[in-house]
Amino acid sequence: MIDIDLQREVSKDLKKRLKRFQARLPQASAEAANRAAITLRKNMNMEIRKEYTIKATDIKETVSLDKATKATMFAEVGSRGNPISLDRFKLLPRKVSPKRKAPIKAAVKKGATKAIPGAFVTNLKDRRLGNIVGAAMRQSKSRNPIRRLSGPSIPQMLNNDRVNKVIRETGQEAFQKRFDHNVSRILDQVMSQ
Repeated sequence: MIDIDLQREVSKDLKKRLKRFQARLPQASAEAANRAAITLRKNMNMEIRKEYTIKATDIKETVSLDKATKATMFAEVGSRGNPISLDRFKLLPRKVSPKRKAPIKAAVKKGATKAIPGAFVTNLKDRRLGNIVGAAMRQSKSRNPIRRLSGPSIPQMLNNDRVNKVIRETGQEAFQKRFDHNVSRILDQVMSQ
């Protein structure tokens, strides 16, 4: 008789603890997703800069982070943006020189400096930055109009196979590691109560 009563008590206690664990699981999942999203955002920045000659601030401007909650349980990291002006990458020369005969050179990817025939460095007006020095090219034989030269956008850089693969792997690892940690922490707390 005593054994049966003990089993019932243990069973009731275990059910209560499992309910407490189940109630806290969505929060653990949301916390893990948020930590993974922050890690993913950092790794996006690092991996793009390994491949392309662009500054971290130019990348950060385009990246958005939507955090997870107990209700949604998923976080989202996205990037939206237009093609980036060539002067935000490595551009040689960086000064206006009207009598220059040699073509200007630009490197969008690291280690890939290329000459751009017909391009020149000039003073340009930017809505956000005001007057800047940038690369341009004539659209016809006449003096005007000219068009500003640009490289890829940040979302295009993220679609690079190597960059995308590394980012996905590190994001999944970060989520799994953090989720396992949160689950073990909650189990310890529930079992000690």
